[in-house]
Amino acid sequence: MGNEIVSIERIDKKKADSILQNNTMNRKIVRANVDFIKSEITSGNFALNGSSIVISEDGILIDGQHRLLAISELDTVVNMVVVRNAKKEVFATIDCGKIRTAGDVISSEKMPYANAMASAIKRIIEEFSSKRKTAKNGAIKLSNSEILNFYKDNSIELIEIMERCTQLYSSQIKVTTTSIATAMVFLLRREDSIKAFPFIREIFTGEKETESNAALTLRKRLLNSKIDGIRIDDSRIRALFLVSFRAYKDGRDISKIVINKNLSQYLFKQL
Repeated sequence: MGNEIVSIERIDKKKADSILQNNTMNRKIVRANVDFIKSEITSGNFALNGSSIVISEDGILIDGQHRLLAISELDTVVNMVVVRNAKKEVFATIDCGKIRTAGDVISSEKMPYANAMASAIKRIIEEFSSKRKTAKNGAIKLSNSEILNFYKDNSIELIEIMERCTQLYSSQIKVTTTSIATAMVFLLRREDSIKAFPFIREIFTGEKETESNAALTLRKRLLNSKIDGIRIDDSRIRALFLVSFRAYKDGRDISKIVINKNLSQYLFKQL
């Protein structure tokens, strides 16, 4: 420790701009990071958590450029921890720690399948909200607090689905992942709360339980993709599952799954 001064300061646009004038050491601004922080601030998820703005002995900004730029662009006021008079040598130690993932956050809730659960929740939220804000160069990532809040609000149902899907995954051919299966059951229950899980179960087991062969047709499609080493992105997975499930719940047979190029037309039923 040297002559560092640590305090909580009220950072407004004027102060943020003043500090940013001496931003000569940091990496290039990542626009998506700024947009993400702005989203966190406006949604009320940006909390005073100990993360600090670090300024050197000669006034050079060492850490905090994205947070300060977000405050400036929003023209808002945020209380932040500020470390002044830091030695420039500390710049090499910034961002060296392991980033806390959504799985880490959920594991604090004593959830045994934390990483798979976090992945499932991301898929559920992203498919659920077709109006989610986006940055100029792509989607704004989900925050850990959003994922944790969704988990807390739906934990009973999510745990029930995850446990059942994990049992299937452990005992059957790995047709799909537990996170995809969990997300699909959760979302497909909006269309048919009774048939959603049996549909997923048929995909895993390959054992026909109803008059429709739709689940088995989808199972074959997924297995062939695995064998051929073809990765199916989430938007196409959504389309494949929706077309198959709607045939399944209506009792219709399908020999193949036909989907249009415009994958955005395949949407889950909204509550």
